[in-house]
This record gives sequence, structure tokens and C-alpha cells, in this order.
Amino acid sequence: MSVQVPDWAEFSSLDARVAIVEAKPDLSADVVSLGDRTLILEAQASGLLSGQADLYGRVAALEAKPDRPWEVVVAGYDDAAVQAAVAEVLSGRIGNAVQRKLIFPPGVYNLTQPVIDSLDTNHEMIEGLVIEGMGFRSTRINWVPSTPGPMIRAVRRLRFFRMEGFTITSSNAGNEFAYLVSDTSGGYNQAWTFRHVEWQGSWLRVIGLDGGSTANLNSEFLLDRCSTASNSVFADAFFRSGGISGTFNQQNQFLNYTVRDCFFTVKSGAVFRFDKGGSITVQGGSWSCANGTDGPVTWFLMPNSNANNRSACQLHVDRVRFEPKANDHLIIDCHWGTGSVEFSNCCDLSSLQGDPAVVNQYALHRYTAQAPWGSGVGGTLPSVRYVNHQGVGHHEVAGAAYPVGRGGLLYDGSYFYRGTGGQTATAADALTWTGGTPRYEFIRCDNVADQKVWLTP
Repeated sequence: MSVQVPDWAEFSSLDARVAIVEAKPDLSADVVSLGDRTLILEAQASGLLSGQADLYGRVAALEAKPDRPWEVVVAGYDDAAVQAAVAEVLSGRIGNAVQRKLIFPPGVYNLTQPVIDSLDTNHEMIEGLVIEGMGFRSTRINWVPSTPGPMIRAVRRLRFFRMEGFTITSSNAGNEFAYLVSDTSGGYNQAWTFRHVEWQGSWLRVIGLDGGSTANLNSEFLLDRCSTASNSVFADAFFRSGGISGTFNQQNQFLNYTVRDCFFTVKSGAVFRFDKGGSITVQGGSWSCANGTDGPVTWFLMPNSNANNRSACQLHVDRVRFEPKANDHLIIDCHWGTGSVEFSNCCDLSSLQGDPAVVNQYALHRYTAQAPWGSGVGGTLPSVRYVNHQGVGHHEVAGAAYPVGRGGLLYDGSYFYRGTGGQTATAADALTWTGGTPRYEFIRCDNVADQKVWLTP
């Protein structure tokens, strides 16, 4: 039988590619193939391997090496497989730093045991842990513990943590995704990133940040291109900072949260609740209520005055398209007595361009003035700014016992829907103030005339 003689140029190219792989073995999966092995065998049979008889062995050695030795792949879809992979990843740390990434291949994981569970405050820190799945709906974790609880529980444990590429579901309103405790002793939870993670179903809360009278950190969190599904219900909140096991002023050290280009759909519940802490930046995204009959929904809930925590009481929301569908779908319910709130280039009216006689009664942005220092200072509000805001209904301020002399509301270049015929609105139409002396200004707005009522303290 005649032997097919391969083209020598092709063989030489293979030799060069193998040399490249030997220098960078992580590329072996890209260059070693059945066709390559066949080419080598043909070259051996044709006598063209003079001086290079070890080429086949070199390729075989590369094939035996793991493609990416810094990755640990979960070898199964149950608790045992996940726990074994987690233990392997954590066992090889240098100091506190993890050296291998945890990979969840596509598939459905029905988990009853936490992926990470740390209640021992003497545990050493874990830094740099990365958990990756394939992506939305491709890698799915069904969190189904026999007793409701968190899938990740960390007490002073996790820093520089990143998770991406998952859909995570719960059908029990007592479940949590992550419950984190930080304080000034031991370690911290800090610098978490969630990217391309979707949460579905019923939860007590998805992320809960807690700590006692010595609370600290639980800070620097990023949610990037994350989402919730239309069946999402939060008994407490999607994201809650402080006030879980008790409300302590030291929880104002929970700071610096960024939400970027997320698309949330919610059936009912609070989404972002900050009892303490803050400094929240939201950039872009589409945030919708599932329908007009379910609720209530509150996107931003700030239930406490936090009067002496100005640096923590900061909320900036930019370029978010909100889709409320009923009067109990609130964008914000804020009781801060200080700090700042800004909505810029946001839109509330996407799904509410109906009968003005109905939607004009909606109050989707609500503020409650405080009087933490009594008559000497008077009522206080955050410095609230709406810039190029597309509003619907009216905004509402419940006044303090004294005239508001600090903070107030400023509308610059904004618009309030009053129908499709180009109707105008007055300041009294757009902003309802109950109790106390108002403090507001409308300037350069689309359909509200300039007006200023601004008490000088």
C-alpha cells in the first residue's frame, strides 16, 4: 500500500506551532488536533521525520498537560462535586491569594449546601477568588436548601471576589444568595464584582450586608450587566445595606456601590435598601416592573434619616429607563435628612403615558424631611437634583415640623408628562409639598415655568 506523503511545508509549520505551544502551554488546545497527529504519523511513515523523531512525543506530552492549570472545573452537578472543587481551589492559596479559578461548565446544578459557608471568625482571608459560569441560562444554579439560608455566607472572609456567567434561582422566600458580615476585627468582605449574573424567583434578599457596633467595610461592590427576571420577588430587598441584625451607626462605613448597565425586572419588593451606608452610583440600564397588578415595588428605599452621615448619603442615578406601571411602583422613598440625591437623564414615563387624569395622581418619587437638630436648624432634606428628567405624575415631599432650611429640590431642564398634546404643568402640579415651608426651584424645564421658593437658613 502506498503511503501518502504530506507536504513538507505543512509539516514544518506544525513543528513551528508545537514549539510555540511548548513555550506557552495554555495554547495547546488550540493547536493540537487529530489532524495534526495524523500528519505526524504520515510523516513518520514517509521517512520525513529525519532529525525530528520526537515530534509526536512532544505533542503527546502537551496533550497530557491541563490546558489551563490555573483553573479547577467542577466535575459534576451536585453538592459533592461543587464542594470538592471549592476545596481544591482554596487549598492552593499563597498567603491569602487564590491561585486557581473555579469554573462551572454549562448545565443545571441543584444545590442544597452553600458554595461558601464561613461562620468561624478565625478563618483566614480569601482574596482573589473568581467563580465563572458559561453565561445567562447556560450555567444555572437552583438554590434549594432544606432549611432556608444563604448560598454564600462570609464573615470577615472574602476580598476581591468576582462571579460571572450564571443564572441563579430560588423558589423559597426565606433564601438568600449572599449574606456578608464585616467589622473592625479580623478580616473584611470587600471589592466584590458580579458580572452577567441573573437572579430569578423568590428571595428574602439577594445580597445582605450586615455588621454590629464595630461594623466596617462590606464596601466597593460592582454589579455589571446583571439582571433579575419577571418572577423576581424580594421579601426584604434585592440588595440591603445595614439594619439586618440591628441598626448601628457604624454601618455607615458600608460604602461605594456601583450598578452599571443592569436590566432588572421586578414583580414585588424593595430593590436597593440602604438603612445605613451608601455612596451609590447607578449608570445606565433598564429597570421595569413586571406588570401593573403586582407590587408594591420600591427601587430605592432609604428608611432612616442618617443625619450626621453626609458622606455616606449619596445617590447618583444616570441614564436609567424606569418602567413603573402602577402608583405603588416607587422610584425612590427617601428619609435622608442630609447628603445628596441626583437623577440625571432618566425617564419614568415609558409605560405610563395613559390617561393624565389617572397618572397625574401618581407620586413615584417621595421624600420625607427630617428635623434631627430641632428648631435651631429646622427641617432638613438631602440636596436633591433632577437634571433632564422625564417624569410622570408628581413628586411628593412630606415636610418636617419646621420649615426646611437645609437641602431642597432643584429641577433643571426636566419634563412632567401631562398628556400627548404638549400640555404644560405648574410647579404645584409637578411637586406636592405637605407640611412645612417648601424649598424648591424649577429652572429651564420643558413644560414647567421657572419658579423658586427657597428659604434661606
